[in-house]
Amino acid sequence: MDPQLRSLDLSLPGRGVRPERLSDIKEARAWFTSEHTALLATVRRARAAGLDKTCWQLAYALKTFLCWGGHWEDWVTAQTVALEAAERMGDTSAQAQAHRSLAAALDWSVPDVDAQTHLRQALHLFTAEKDVLGQADVHLDLAGRYERQERPQDALHHNEQALALYRCVGDRGGEAKALNNVGYFKALFGDYDEALALCDAARQVFEELGDRRSLALTWDSVGVVHQQTGDLTRAAQCFRRAAEGCREVGSRYHEADSLDRLGDVELAAGHTRTARDAWQRAWDLLTELQHDGAAAVRLKLERSARPSDTAFDAWPAFGEPSARLERLTPMDRDGAAEPQRGKEVECR
Repeated sequence: MDPQLRSLDLSLPGRGVRPERLSDIKEARAWFTSEHTALLATVRRARAAGLDKTCWQLAYALKTFLCWGGHWEDWVTAQTVALEAAERMGDTSAQAQAHRSLAAALDWSVPDVDAQTHLRQALHLFTAEKDVLGQADVHLDLAGRYERQERPQDALHHNEQALALYRCVGDRGGEAKALNNVGYFKALFGDYDEALALCDAARQVFEELGDRRSLALTWDSVGVVHQQTGDLTRAAQCFRRAAEGCREVGSRYHEADSLDRLGDVELAAGHTRTARDAWQRAWDLLTELQHDGAAAVRLKLERSARPSDTAFDAWPAFGEPSARLERLTPMDRDGAAEPQRGKEVECR
């Protein structure tokens, strides 16, 4: 699913074991979905059987599917078990990976928990192992946390540190991720020409590597640049491409995030119905994911309703009316607060 996920040093399959052959991301998603419960049970059974290496490696291999699909509580459970297994093994590299993955999982499922402690420990262990690539990955994660804390200068600083480290080891995919992130922040600081150049450089690498999710996130960043400069038509085109790309690979939160931004620019362009269609789809996704961001999108839907509308089910919506929207009452909508917007930490 993720062409940039680090490969693992796996043991040879046992006698009679025949690995599945999956031809593309669609087949991979389908396989993970059908085997989801069994795979999580296998992580637990591996721990119980003392198969620590198998336990942490399986949990590591599951993280992309669990993150992109919004199975964040399962992700926390699997990574907690993986960290325990890595500590029992005394494997510093495995511990660093587990700390980093657990930090990301906690960020998605329990935002109030101090996941930064795990990131700092991961950075310490990667440094001890002289693992420059691992250090770069953690700086990218730290940047995401600082952005959510509304500390853009610190976020930019860590993205630039990640960029330098990726270049040091020649990791083009990681370099492209950092370029995209730096471009995003350059746009927020008003340096639009440099932002577009950085994001375009990242886009070319992702296209070459076949990294469809990172490519979609880059289209989202380019959309932000055009939104900031007032080119609403181009911004809308970019956000649509981003949402479509995320939907194709099953990255559900980021699909919702791009749809939310699409609604913003469509409303600014005077296209209220199109904006509401985008927000409706974003709201449905975020509600399915039980993400706090659903409240902000719901508020936008309320504010964009016609003055005579008093209930959600009176509004035009994308496709069939959402059953969840129809069940909401005016009392349900009272006090909806709009949380901070920004890019959630990526699952890398």
